[in-house]
This record gives sequence, C-alpha cells and structure tokens, in this order.
Amino acid sequence: MPRQDPAETRRHFGGFLVAGGLGFLADAGVLTLGTMAGLPPALARVPSFLVAVLLTWAVNRKLTFRTSAAPGLREFLHYLAAMALGLGINYAVFVAVLAAAPLAQGWPVLALIPATAAGMIANFLSARHVLNR
Repeated sequence: MPRQDPAETRRHFGGFLVAGGLGFLADAGVLTLGTMAGLPPALARVPSFLVAVLLTWAVNRKLTFRTSAAPGLREFLHYLAAMALGLGINYAVFVAVLAAAPLAQGWPVLALIPATAAGMIANFLSARHVLNR
C-alpha cells in the first residue's frame, strides 16, 4: 500500500473525529430516548447504534474521505462490514461497563463514553485501510 501524506492523515483523523462526535451525540440522544421509553439500555443501544452508524457513514463519506460517488445500499453495507469490529468492541465495552458500574445502569450514557472511545480506534483504522485505500 502506498504511503499516505501526513497532512491527509491528519485531515482524515480530524474528519473522523467530527463524524464520531456527531455520531456519539446521536447515539446518546437515541439511547436516552429509548431508556426513557422503558427499554433496557442494552436493547436501547440497537436503534441508537443504527442512527449513529448511518450518521457517521454520511459524514465520513462527505467530509473525511470526500467520496464523490452517489451513496448507495451496497456502499453502506460495505461500510457496516468494515466497521463491524469497532461496533462489536463498542457494544461489548458498553455492556461490560453497565455490568460493572451500577451508576451506569441509571445513566447509560456514562457507559457509552468508554464504549465509543474503544470502538473509534478500530473503526478509524478499518475505514482508513480497508474502505478508503
């Protein structure tokens, strides 16, 4: 694989942080709504996760990697597959923090913070080296 320009790497990482931040806010909002509606936190993560993934895909394709092709289901599914490891890490950390920290059971967004951080590194590496070579 050809060596990437350091400026491009910084731009990619910056865009990825913006997308991740927006995804986190969407994830936290939907998670909070889901738990307020009576869903257990682990189940409320399913729709919150989907919203966050759709949002980060859209932002990353436009801002981070400047994809010019029209978006499509095939591209989204490819993105989802490439993000699967990070998504799995994110969910596993979320559930582990819920189990280990009683405070997080009442405030599941607290479990979302380390979960998001843990999954972000795997997702960045996957997006950078698998999706956008």
